[in-house]
Amino acid sequence: MTQSLPQQCYSATQVLAYERELAQALDIDLYELMSLAGLAAFEMCLTLQPNASRYLILCGKGNNGGDGLVLARHALQQGIHVDLLCLTPLSEYQGEAKKALQTLQALNSKHLTLYDDLLSKSLDIGDIKSRYDIKVDAVFGIGFNGAIKSQYENWFSLFNHVDAIAVSLDTPSGVNATTGEVANGAIKAQHTISFIALKQGLLTGIAADFVGQFHFAGLGVKDKFEAMFSSTVKLSHDHNQPTLAPRSQSVHKGDAGFVLAIGGSEYMPGAIRLTSEAALIAGAGCVAVASDHMNRNILLDGRPELMLAPFQEEALVHHISWKKARTVVIGPGLGEEQHSQSLVKFVTSSEKTLVIDADALKYLNGKAREAQTWVLTPHAAEASQLLDTTVDWIETHRFEAVKQIAQQYHCVCVLKGPGSLISDGKTIWINKTGNPGMASGGMGDVLSGIIATMLLQPIPVLDAVRTAVYLHGRSADLAVTNKSESSLLASDLFVTLPQLLP
Repeated sequence: MTQSLPQQCYSATQVLAYERELAQALDIDLYELMSLAGLAAFEMCLTLQPNASRYLILCGKGNNGGDGLVLARHALQQGIHVDLLCLTPLSEYQGEAKKALQTLQALNSKHLTLYDDLLSKSLDIGDIKSRYDIKVDAVFGIGFNGAIKSQYENWFSLFNHVDAIAVSLDTPSGVNATTGEVANGAIKAQHTISFIALKQGLLTGIAADFVGQFHFAGLGVKDKFEAMFSSTVKLSHDHNQPTLAPRSQSVHKGDAGFVLAIGGSEYMPGAIRLTSEAALIAGAGCVAVASDHMNRNILLDGRPELMLAPFQEEALVHHISWKKARTVVIGPGLGEEQHSQSLVKFVTSSEKTLVIDADALKYLNGKAREAQTWVLTPHAAEASQLLDTTVDWIETHRFEAVKQIAQQYHCVCVLKGPGSLISDGKTIWINKTGNPGMASGGMGDVLSGIIATMLLQPIPVLDAVRTAVYLHGRSADLAVTNKSESSLLASDLFVTLPQLLP
């Protein structure tokens, strides 16, 4: 049965080491944990397809394969036919996996068809059975790292093409459970069930395309595991958001805070409009916009609550909006003119609380001083520029990248993408709200505005930022309850965001 997700996340290396310590501390046999995992996986499969009559299970020789063998045993005991494809010789099974195999074989079930040593054979899955209800990947598990060997890749390709509900145990084979890197030829699951503890790599980046719907089973030891072993990587979800206090009866707009948004070149006016409107709707008392004078009409059309500020630093520094602003957003639609660079230099030399996004990230020179608060919101390409590396490296080292940016620039960094990461250089939060519809223009601009307003809240900076990222994604999730993901617009969040605020 799928359980609510815990808060702490771990690397594969941590889980592999800690599992044995946990078993020793609780005096639990590792085979007992394997048995619980296999049962939990089978119960999930029953939920996915209650009337299934045939399973296909692809098994490795390690503990992940052992989980699959336990699942197979429960399926057979329910009268479900199982085609069990063991990739290595049965003689190579050791330890808990060998015990699971022996227990399975002792059933002597007429519903089992078992093939072994398949890596040395050429056999088309279509020759075994062309139709299954459930197919289960139990090959590598969380220990995988590197590339998939060609003989495995052939079987994985055949497995991926079988018409059935695809389930992976703990981790889709070929996905690195620590980094989220996906090897060529990896298993693509529709459902992944993770055991005992959350594996961080499954929750961010391109791994989402291979994990599918995420399920969790703590096997009765999750709480003890988290109590024994701490982690600096955490999952941000519905149940651990900071409480946003409702406004008092006597509040005035000055108490609610002043946001200044700087950006919007002549040819990109929409970005800063989205940012400033998002800041207003998220709860800022006042929002002023410093933008190219050609953008005046589009900024104020339908949003008369916005104020205007000078777009030249010589005039801006004396303007009331600069003096009153408690948070400043710079970058959305800013452009790459010389004027843009000088604006960034001016703003980053101040001691204002800053949200630095989009074009402004290109002009960062140095890092925040001790008295400054910076929030950087790069996507992968912008992050690669900040760290002088490649986009590929960022995507395969997302946890390392977000932490490096936070440390190098003395900031809180939001590395955007599926499962956005938020870090202050010490702790990393993984955000799991949001959906593929957010891959559309302006979504990042809206996020910057929400962050600017959350920074006005009387809560720590890291909490304010992760709350903003959560609200941003949750608003998008609410928005697609009434429309398709492919038609989702950034401005649609302005309808749903107020539903989440006090």
